[in-house]
Amino acid sequence: MRFISLQLLTGIMLVVMFSCDDNGKSEVKPKQLIDRETMILLMADMDVTDAALKVKQVGISHDSLKKLADQAYDSLYLYYKITPEVFRQNMQYYQRDMEDFEKMVDDKISLLSRKKDSIMLESQKTDTSKIKVKAIKR
Repeated sequence: MRFISLQLLTGIMLVVMFSCDDNGKSEVKPKQLIDRETMILLMADMDVTDAALKVKQVGISHDSLKKLADQAYDSLYLYYKITPEVFRQNMQYYQRDMEDFEKMVDDKISLLSRKKDSIMLESQKTDTSKIKVKAIKR
């Protein structure tokens, strides 16, 4: 009985040791590392793309929406000169340090907020519907 308990305990310890070891995969940098600032821009662009697709989904079929989504994400990958796999690898790499990743997410939110404010300000400047024109008497 004692022998079985010892084997069971040894087996549990081995399982725990190997499950905690991720073979250093999260510490290895991706072959194509996206720098931190570019990654924040890419994540912001992904959020804008997601939002645009959610707006479009109301009046479009599921198949058409999928095609549109594929084209939109492919355009982003092409613009940033990466592949979906490179994006996934970089997300995993940056997420290994959750404290820093949360800071990146905060920076992304701040960037999106500034862009939104800029767009709102620009739209207020060009809104001519509030301008009243007086007729000139001759």
